[in-house]
Amino acid sequence: MFFMQVPGTIISIYANQLLGRKITLMSSNCITGLSCLLIIIVPTSTASHLTLGCIGLWGMSISFATVYLYAGELFPTVVRNSGVGLSSTVARVGSMVAPFVATLAHTSSWLPPLAFGVVPLIGSCLCVILPDTRGKKLPDTLEEGEA
Repeated sequence: MFFMQVPGTIISIYANQLLGRKITLMSSNCITGLSCLLIIIVPTSTASHLTLGCIGLWGMSISFATVYLYAGELFPTVVRNSGVGLSSTVARVGSMVAPFVATLAHTSSWLPPLAFGVVPLIGSCLCVILPDTRGKKLPDTLEEGEA
């Protein structure tokens, strides 16, 4: 796991500088979601599922590093601490639910990859409505944040 997350974090640094936060977050979530959904479609073999799982973990490590930077830039200064804290709390709720989703494999083998694939794709689609913050002044007030 370590060997997938470190390169993903390093790639995140360069991708955020080159592509911006929004595109990096959307593309890494798409990589994660599609690799998880492909696990359902690809015939069962240890190598193919392991490769797709590693690609999903790699995409999520890029997303994880990007989302903290992006969340800090989206919220205005007056509510930045609360906004990033709330975002982190919601992320931790997702981390708590993940083991229960994984146990759905006892019911049906395609349910966990479906859940782990659809959620990042929904997140990627929701990022479309967010502004790109690369190279822009951080908002100080709520009015600047709304604009």
